Amino acid sequence: MKMQVHSLRMGLSMLFLVAAGFLGGCASGEPYPASMPELGKDQGRIIFYRGTSFGGSAVSADIRLNDQVVGRAIPGGFCWADRQAGDYDVSCTTEAEEKCQVHVTAGQTTYVQTTIAMGLFIGHVCPKVVDSSDALKDLPSCKYAGPE
Repeated sequence: MKMQVHSLRMGLSMLFLVAAGFLGGCASGEPYPASMPELGKDQGRIIFYRGTSFGGSAVSADIRLNDQVVGRAIPGGFCWADRQAGDYDVSCTTEAEEKCQVHVTAGQTTYVQTTIAMGLFIGHVCPKVVDSSDALKDLPSCKYAGPE
């Protein structure tokens, strides 16, 4: 009987730790659209986001714009960066670095979605530029997950 109680306690403890890990990786900031400042006259905005799908929910990574961290790719999270017009590299790294290039146009918003792809040991966080129509379907369920 003692062995069964000990096994039950161990099982419940493991379940709690797994649940805490999943919940800790979810975005908990202000809902989209957050209080984003107006764009400067020569700037464009890049909005980065990751949908709320369950697949890869324990995987997260920093989102880097030209090697500067601008937020985290976490389930249901979004962040943004305002930059001068030009071309920028977006990267996310887990066991491998995944990249895409973004062209920023003054006065316009570009959307970058992060998704999870299979990796050898851990999923890869893959950034890609998407149309505003696709992004605006997912963003209302996202919450702020970035420093800017």
